[in-house]
Amino acid sequence: MEDNFRKALQSSPEEFLDLVEKHQSRSEKSCLKTLVWSLNNKPSSNSISKLCDALSLYTARAIFAFENLSNGYGQEDGDEGNEIFKTPSPQKKRRRRITRSQRSPIHEAVRTELENDRRRAKILNSLRGYSYLAQLCIMHPQKAFSPADLFSTVHTLHDKLVLFEGDCVLQDCITAICEQWWRDSLPGKESLIAQSLPCLLAKSLSVGRKIDVHRVYLMREAFTFFDFMDDSIDDLKHMLVRCALTPSYLRTEDGRRFLAFLFGLNAQLVKELITIFRSQIPFGRNSVLEAYGEILYKAWRFAKGSSLGEIENNCIQGLVEGAIYASSKTLASSIRKVLGGFISQRTQDGVEAFLYRLQEPVLFRALQVANSNVRRNALLLLVDMFPLEDPVASKEEKESLLEKQFVLLEKLLVDDCPDVRSVAVEGACRILRLFWEVVPSTITVKILSKVMDEMAHDTASSAVRCAVVDGMIYLLDNPQSHELLKVLLPKLAPLLDDPVLPVRTAVADLLLTLKDIRALQFHKVVNLDSILCSLATDQCLVAQRLTRLLIPSYFPSKVPVSEACNRFITLVKRSPLAAARFCEYAVSEGVPPKSLTELVKVLISLFMAPTDLDTKEKEGILLAIRNLCSSLASNQSCKIALCELFSCDNFNCMLSSTSSPSAYTAILKIASIIPPRDISVVVKHCINLIMDHSAVLQNKTKQEEFRAAHKLILAWGGFDDLLETLSKLLHNVSNIAGSGSIASEINRSKQDRSRKSHRKSKWPIKMSMKWNTMKGRGQSHKSGKDHNEESLTIAIAAAWQVENLLAEEDTRKALLASSKLEHLSSGLKLTVQMIFRLHSDFLDCMVVSPLRAYMALIMHVAVRRSSLKDARYSCSKTKNKDPDTSVASSAKFGIDEGLQELLSWAGELFIIHHVNNTSKVATPPLQGKRKHIHVQGQKSRRRGFSEEISNATDEGTNEKTDTSEAGRIALVTRIAATILKSIADSNALSLVTQVPVKARCLEFASTFIQYLKQQIEKWSNAQKFTGNDWKYVFICMKSSSTYAAKLLYLCLKSSSELATEASIVANNLLDLVTLSESVVGSKCAVSVLAALKPWMPDLLIAVSSSANALCSDESLDTVKSKQGFDELAEDGKQFSASWIVSLANVECSSVNATNFRKSHPPEGHAMGGASNNNDDSQTKDKLYHATLDFMETIIKLLQKGDARILHAIVKIILSLAALFLKQKAYGEVFGLLHFTCVKLLGIGNVQEKGHDILLNECLLEYFEEANIHIEKEIESLGDQNGEEMLRVAKGLVENVLSSHRV
Repeated sequence: MEDNFRKALQSSPEEFLDLVEKHQSRSEKSCLKTLVWSLNNKPSSNSISKLCDALSLYTARAIFAFENLSNGYGQEDGDEGNEIFKTPSPQKKRRRRITRSQRSPIHEAVRTELENDRRRAKILNSLRGYSYLAQLCIMHPQKAFSPADLFSTVHTLHDKLVLFEGDCVLQDCITAICEQWWRDSLPGKESLIAQSLPCLLAKSLSVGRKIDVHRVYLMREAFTFFDFMDDSIDDLKHMLVRCALTPSYLRTEDGRRFLAFLFGLNAQLVKELITIFRSQIPFGRNSVLEAYGEILYKAWRFAKGSSLGEIENNCIQGLVEGAIYASSKTLASSIRKVLGGFISQRTQDGVEAFLYRLQEPVLFRALQVANSNVRRNALLLLVDMFPLEDPVASKEEKESLLEKQFVLLEKLLVDDCPDVRSVAVEGACRILRLFWEVVPSTITVKILSKVMDEMAHDTASSAVRCAVVDGMIYLLDNPQSHELLKVLLPKLAPLLDDPVLPVRTAVADLLLTLKDIRALQFHKVVNLDSILCSLATDQCLVAQRLTRLLIPSYFPSKVPVSEACNRFITLVKRSPLAAARFCEYAVSEGVPPKSLTELVKVLISLFMAPTDLDTKEKEGILLAIRNLCSSLASNQSCKIALCELFSCDNFNCMLSSTSSPSAYTAILKIASIIPPRDISVVVKHCINLIMDHSAVLQNKTKQEEFRAAHKLILAWGGFDDLLETLSKLLHNVSNIAGSGSIASEINRSKQDRSRKSHRKSKWPIKMSMKWNTMKGRGQSHKSGKDHNEESLTIAIAAAWQVENLLAEEDTRKALLASSKLEHLSSGLKLTVQMIFRLHSDFLDCMVVSPLRAYMALIMHVAVRRSSLKDARYSCSKTKNKDPDTSVASSAKFGIDEGLQELLSWAGELFIIHHVNNTSKVATPPLQGKRKHIHVQGQKSRRRGFSEEISNATDEGTNEKTDTSEAGRIALVTRIAATILKSIADSNALSLVTQVPVKARCLEFASTFIQYLKQQIEKWSNAQKFTGNDWKYVFICMKSSSTYAAKLLYLCLKSSSELATEASIVANNLLDLVTLSESVVGSKCAVSVLAALKPWMPDLLIAVSSSANALCSDESLDTVKSKQGFDELAEDGKQFSASWIVSLANVECSSVNATNFRKSHPPEGHAMGGASNNNDDSQTKDKLYHATLDFMETIIKLLQKGDARILHAIVKIILSLAALFLKQKAYGEVFGLLHFTCVKLLGIGNVQEKGHDILLNECLLEYFEEANIHIEKEIESLGDQNGEEMLRVAKGLVENVLSSHRV
């Protein structure tokens, strides 16, 4: 191809250019490059000049043709020149008959546009060839082409560069030509930057390659030729500002240099760049902030004139002040990172003086201000700048300034703010590490003594203690500090037992640091016994670090394995539990698995040998073997080696040689991880354990052993036998006297199961045979109550095991897939029903295990069924095989049915025991009816379960109580709270679908909360809220409040038909806050309020539904019928809203009502029973702390929320006020109206700037009715005190009416 180019060039320049136009592949361009660069001697200068002229002519023609096509003009046929610029004549062929539609103007326009696109592409291809040829000529090694001959071509291409925006190849080639012209400083270079620089800059911003940024940096001097005051280059200025945000400029060295160069171009551009930097500081990453610091330093270094002043005064000075007065720690830290660009260069000439000049006026003052955040920020800046000094000052001035800094640092070590103290400790250690030789020894000893003696034992803040340890780790990097620290570090030994985990972790890191320092020994800093104790008992983070610390001492890798094992045995004898934890983390800390396998062999031999090992040592050895097996099981070769070490005799010896539950648990876990060939001995132990119900109920430490036994049985294929045994233990409650119907149900279940075929078990010993043996023991001589209690105890223990099977993922999957699921569920169901009948005689806390297990089982089955339905649906769409349906499809229970049965049994739960425990008030099962709770002695319209509770409670109120009564209340509360939690979880998972079932769930929640209220009121007279039973009642009351509120939210969200039930629950929950504070105390009320606060908007919505404001189709705004005052008072009887009255009473007690208190103290129940003396308002705030917080929360939510909810609450309050007015309770009337008008509506409140709460016409009619009846009551009243209260209330009502009638 090179020969063809050569022949064309020798023939004529025109022929050569035609050939260049047609051949532009990579190989052809290489040939062209070789030819052009060889034109140094052979061709005459005349031929080179002709080639340049022809190139200029062809380039101009091509650009002219391209412009015509772009403007919509074609080329004339008679034009001279290259044929590509001529309009090609159509081919002569026989024309077909063209229809009229084909000759439409639209069709002709499309055809013309397509033809123009073809021509445009051909012209661009020609221009690419010409540009490449021009580039080769400019870059000629021997400079054979004259710049004057090429300038016209290059200038033409540069001026039309904007036309080729769509052709990146052509545009990049032209830009490279102009760039090369500039770098070579050829004549006319200033005229080739106007178009090429913006193009080059735009490419670097869009593509973001490092080479593009480098090209822009090399052209930086060309930017000085632009007039930045001219509006025509606004686009260029915008692109330059964008460079400050582009990662490619901030990451590369050339990019940062270019940005620093921009600060010297124009003062306005400097302001814009500074603005960009400031806007990015709060959100920038560390790399970006460090890049900004470097850019600002370089810009400051070379800036002059106004740009320098702008950088110093408006940028750096602002950053210094921002680093001190920043409102957040993150922002202050980000600003300090930017300032780090100057601080890291402080050794350079002029930087130290510049920083001192900026910081000295504000820094020392900020270290002593009242704001702790400012002190902290200033201290961090001082630590970064230390020592802050003036280079031109005298020696005495420098020493005085240094002493001043140390005095402030010592003062801040004992600052009132913990954050400041922790920063001062870390800063002092950092300063001493960097300037140990410079700081006087007296100051060093003084600071470190204060840190070790006071800061290390700062009881107010764990962050300060942690800062002390971290500071010592940092200080240890300076070898000159070791001699002094050798004396001081033992004072940190107590911190290894610190109650805060980060402090203990920091101490462990300190010990690891000391391990690598020869001059210091970690066991002289912290006693080895303390280290071993922490290793045995502390959490993973600390134990893992201590294991790493002790590996070189107790299992080093540089000694033979036998020697390492002997050292570990020494550790076992010194601290068995620490040795076990050591084995837990040995593999993760780099100990070779092969060596640990040998250690297992040694430990087994040690355990089996007739040595004098005590119980703790044996337990430690077994725990160590368990941990080693668990860690090595993932290594297949190690697992094979371990299997050969264990035999039936070994397990038999282990089981017979130990007695502690933790040792048995370790043996069972070993057997499940490294299974021996014969496990009959372990199986017998598992069977005996599962059948021993007393082990669960009486020995809580054996529960972990049960879990290990379950996993072992699952691993060895006996899980179905385990479930069958547990089912029989659960069905044992059918032997309880008086359960004939239950026994018949069990017989039917057994007959159904007998028809089913059982698969052959892989379990070595049939567990059901063991069950038959155990069943015959000890039952013949027991009868009556003892037999019933034993049967129920056995079933509760079995239910606890089922609950734990459901808690673990692997056992849960196996249980849900088992064929014994239906039988197991019926046994749990039977046990739960029996517990509801006998709970009053069984006060053990384990009684709730069957209930938790039963609810967890039906929820898991419901979730599994739902997932299987979804899987079947997806498989049916994809025509795949059905998924695994191993879950028992024959189980005849669902979540709705299960909850219905559970709630029907729960009717027997709230039985009120007499104090002498001789008679009980029988209560029928809970009925699924909607109930209305009475206020002020009014009877409910429908007799429900809550009324029977109230009656039974009233009967036993005045009788002497028994100590076991509190235990029974605690047990009922525990059971009810468990039911409520299960109900809430079921609704949260969308498992409950039937609205009647949800209604019964809400009714149960309301009944339970009312039960709590009645028990608190009953026992308040005796003032016996002491003991663990009541403590647990209050804990359950808080959690139950959360569950009930969550249930209310879920039910309201799913259905609007549950508004009545939800309103009852909401009122009971809100009553619980005020009642608990008035009876129990503020501490209990605060905890209940904290549980209800997240759900408070939902509670208010539910309460408002009782006023028919949200649950009906018509809101209060559209109610047309006017309700009379008597009907309004009748409605007040239906609202269970004693919490509103309590809020009104508390509000009334804080009102400055001296006009009618001093001369006429209220009588009777005036002011709603509130205190009638002139107590100080601060005393009231203390007495009603929770209620005041509750009131403030309610007011804020109502004022900022939906107006319909506020209107509904106001209607309820007016109904209650009407009721109390008829009952002559003027104190309540005054409190309710004052709370409504002043607090809710803001009428007459001096703190309110304006009135923006508008009431609807219906409520205004209610206020008018209330005003009329209050006036009538005043006229007929003879009590002066009551008259004045009513007059104040009447004035408030009139203010409301007047504010709305204007």
